[in-house]
Amino acid sequence: MKRRPVGALVFSIVASLLVAGCVASAPVETEPAEEAATARSSESQEVPADKVAPDWSLTESPADAEVCKIPDGRPVEMQTLRRGALTLGTYGMSNVGFPASPDLISVTGESRYVAVAVSFPDMPGDPENLDGYLREQTELMTQWSEFWSQGSHRYTVDIVEGWREVPSTAESFRVSDQARSERSVGVHTALAREIAAAIGPDIDWDTVDGILAVFPLSFDSFPSDWNGRGDSVQTPIGMRQLFYYGGGPFHLTSSNGIPLETKRSLLWSFWIHEILHSQGMNLHSPGNGWPVGLDRNQYPGGGSKFSAAANAWELFKVGWIADSQVHCVEGREPFATNQVMLTPLEIAGGERKIAVARTGPHSGLLVESRRPVGYTQWAPEDTGIMVYRLDTSVMNDRSGEGGADCGNNPAYAKWAYYLPPNGASGLENSCFFEDFLLREGDVVSVDGVTVELVHSSEGLDYVLMSSEAVEENTITG
Repeated sequence: MKRRPVGALVFSIVASLLVAGCVASAPVETEPAEEAATARSSESQEVPADKVAPDWSLTESPADAEVCKIPDGRPVEMQTLRRGALTLGTYGMSNVGFPASPDLISVTGESRYVAVAVSFPDMPGDPENLDGYLREQTELMTQWSEFWSQGSHRYTVDIVEGWREVPSTAESFRVSDQARSERSVGVHTALAREIAAAIGPDIDWDTVDGILAVFPLSFDSFPSDWNGRGDSVQTPIGMRQLFYYGGGPFHLTSSNGIPLETKRSLLWSFWIHEILHSQGMNLHSPGNGWPVGLDRNQYPGGGSKFSAAANAWELFKVGWIADSQVHCVEGREPFATNQVMLTPLEIAGGERKIAVARTGPHSGLLVESRRPVGYTQWAPEDTGIMVYRLDTSVMNDRSGEGGADCGNNPAYAKWAYYLPPNGASGLENSCFFEDFLLREGDVVSVDGVTVELVHSSEGLDYVLMSSEAVEENTITG
């Protein structure tokens, strides 16, 4: 069976963009899982038997979390690239398995950025006043980092007030870069140097990890984006290895059917995505381009739905999901049926955030619970679990992105694919995450492991994991 969204979610963004900036509504606060799971109406009502949550209790993980820390299976030379090196269109050190590779920006403590609006002699600042807008956007970045890292990391951003004009014209920076991985590095670093000089010595450059730039709406000198992940940049205190990013025409126009107002209200989402890459996250899988997380789509997909989540595997990999929150199963041999109660990613805290079954040297299944609350703005009926198959021996092939590959096409190599429920067909190139969201009673069987969603409550999903000798799940026509 092939599913489609039942209803439409009204994606509302409060904005007044082209005059004085914009306002992005903060995500809805969600209560901790323990409270959400037990909170009920005070009125006594009879609940149908099939809607009553199973009488399960928290059990110890059958295997230590170390078992489910599937190692990076790529060639050694790919795992040990220096920071900033390029391979297969992505940056070195951005691995897909354990242990997490250290990158330019730490995943613990604090990272600091300076946000600045940059104008040029031939291109004045537009819109005129962005100070309030940048404060709102960067505050959302800080809130996001604290929620999704569960307090392990904090993004702190200093705002440079007013537009800062660099000496060179916008036209002097025009390049014909074809992709972010094929940059005219000298031109990118030249603009970074001029921006750093325009900011001046009033900030503590010793503590700055990166520069986040906003350009005038007509800026199109870089076909893609202005970007660097570890380039050496001359600053007022000398050379520094910096992260820097600023949007190009895609982010400054209503391209791809996404209104400019929407993109500007989600600047925080775009900036976070790029920072995550320099924190050692590979991103773009599973379901690249689907509105299931800002690591795969920084803007709404399908016209209205949006999620600012991050994929659970890489949250686990960098320690933003704690080992104690992982239910780990050794799936390379038969195992007893496991009862697992998962807290949705969108709800704070929880005893168990994910379940992982190790199925091979570099493969496994990951189960995550999702809810249309807080950072995920889906339709009310979009609730349940998502299951994906991991393969840490491959890198993402993004050559079909936006065309032949809608994001989960098995014809294009990825380090993870979402799996549909057993019996689903015709989903080789589905563009709809709803096809892969398991509801009550749905089952996935792959690599000798069966996952079944038994019951969904407000704050928990009740999942059975069992050993099953079946053929590998394939998405067939």
